[in-house]
Amino acid sequence: VASTAAEDDPSPATRSARIGDFDQASANVPEQMRMPSLDVEAPVVSVGVTDDGDMEVPTDVRDVGWYRHGPSPGERGAAVLAGHVDSREQGRGVFFDLRRLDIGSRVVVTDSAGNVQRFEVIARRTYDKPRLPTDALFSRTGPSLLVVITCGGDFDSEAGSYRENVVVYAQPVAARG
Repeated sequence: VASTAAEDDPSPATRSARIGDFDQASANVPEQMRMPSLDVEAPVVSVGVTDDGDMEVPTDVRDVGWYRHGPSPGERGAAVLAGHVDSREQGRGVFFDLRRLDIGSRVVVTDSAGNVQRFEVIARRTYDKPRLPTDALFSRTGPSLLVVITCGGDFDSEAGSYRENVVVYAQPVAARG
């Protein structure tokens, strides 16, 4: 496990991420995401779960997927956003440079009502895919946390996927008077 922050895991207390346990119909649906330090601006689309039980990812590598069965960005618990690093057919994905997002960088999410949520990156971790802490990443309790996920590490040509996941954790930035 690679870490760019303190060894303490920033993820909040955990609960099951199964749809049957929680199916939120949030009024604060995220529509746009920006990471200014990486020059990323992308639409956000709602995603659910595949037949295998994994979180869906957008079909277009330029889109960010928001896990619609969990909290919206800024609400209590972990709001999860995922996107592609790249694709053989479509090229570079929205999170191609996510592994370079520095601690202290800003992530900005705008919802369907025009509300803007600002987050500051507090940690970046790399996990082997089988060791991805999904219960912690999809937590619905605890303080507001934004979790941004993409693929990383070496490409496994036999499996047709990357061996690792890059996960960025960000906390809300307090509004200043």
